[in-house]
Amino acid sequence: MPIKVHEGWEPTTFMFQNAEPMTVGTTIFINRSPVINRQGKIHSYRLELFTAEGADLADPLAVTNALEQIRPEEIVGGRIGLVRMPADTAAHLFVPTPWRKKLVPEVAMQNGEGETLPQVIDNLRTQASPLCIRLSPRDDIKRIKVPPHLMIADVRDAASFAAAFGAILDDTLLIADCVNTPEAYEEAKGRGFDLFEGDFYLQPPDTAKKLSSSQVLLLDLSRATVRGAGIEEVEAVFRKDPDLTYGLLNLAHSAFFRVPDTVTSIRQAIALLGYEQLHKWVSVMLFAIDNTDPSANPLFERALTRARTMELLCWRLGKSALADPAFVTGLFSLVHVLLGITVEEVLEKTNLSPDIREAVLHRAGNLGALLNAAERLEKGALKGDRGTPDLPMTNFDLLAARTEAIMAYQVSLTPTSVTEMAGKPAVKDGQTSKKDFRGA
Repeated sequence: MPIKVHEGWEPTTFMFQNAEPMTVGTTIFINRSPVINRQGKIHSYRLELFTAEGADLADPLAVTNALEQIRPEEIVGGRIGLVRMPADTAAHLFVPTPWRKKLVPEVAMQNGEGETLPQVIDNLRTQASPLCIRLSPRDDIKRIKVPPHLMIADVRDAASFAAAFGAILDDTLLIADCVNTPEAYEEAKGRGFDLFEGDFYLQPPDTAKKLSSSQVLLLDLSRATVRGAGIEEVEAVFRKDPDLTYGLLNLAHSAFFRVPDTVTSIRQAIALLGYEQLHKWVSVMLFAIDNTDPSANPLFERALTRARTMELLCWRLGKSALADPAFVTGLFSLVHVLLGITVEEVLEKTNLSPDIREAVLHRAGNLGALLNAAERLEKGALKGDRGTPDLPMTNFDLLAARTEAIMAYQVSLTPTSVTEMAGKPAVKDGQTSKKDFRGA
């Protein structure tokens, strides 16, 4: 049965030798999580490529042919992607040219795979491709004769790993895995790790942040659009901040709306967009307005992909009327982290609809079921499952929505994207190459 695809998304086709055509979002699915540097910005991504049954791509030919059909900018932008695979796969992998400095095979030393590592290293060095090695407490890193570009260690073993790394692998970037609290993040930084992977950035800070003037105005706009305030009242809020006005006019002129004439006034832009689209934009701007490069902010990336996943799930369910509220729900499920206040305080400041409030607070109702599914998809919890009992849809559709959301987010990072819409000069997704792995 053909799967309903949201209008405007063109799937990327994988062509495998002696196999049926495979398509991102229909046969092969993607999940990713950000790897974050010491400044709290996205350095790279850990990627998973897997089938609907939950099996990782492990055949070297399959991985190679898949990568030949995907442009790096569709998945990682200007950054690099760490793809977990068996050492044998990496040893026989041919990395397509566009991915030579973008793809980093992530292989384990444990369970006897370390015997294959010299062959892996030799092969990838011949192709001028980087390598990441994942360690366990039982591994002897002295067996590695040629230092890899990156090494991953579970943060729970950080002390012993950091000491060993510092002694013999000074030029290797050290990634702390399973960093799920701010305290673990600070501890791993103190022990010498360079990069960090985990959900620590999704935890609210201990003390509330002082809202910027722009964030205060955006919360005012959120309340005004939800209660259907007069256009004069909404226009008056925009007039208080030139950045918001500039962002609004950029949004009105974006390709999405295909405006034939120039929009020259705040009122004209508001009338063109309508309050529902304006409320979505306001929700996005809460995360972007005070960031010079929102695309490097892991919280922004998580919020936008979660919101987009929920929106796409609505389209696949045939519930288009629920799409906009679902998008806003996804964003507001993380606003409390952004602002450093409780969820209840966020809801008091925004006057959101009862359905959104119940979803954000209790994961209740239809929107709550969508939010719960999106969160499980982020963690890879639905990989290989048979869907979720809360939603009348297949696991196939769930994984496809997550894959499409990742690609849609990455492709959206253009000069006319959210950065300019926030009233700031566009900052391109930073290029990352071998020579600046450490500084990215």
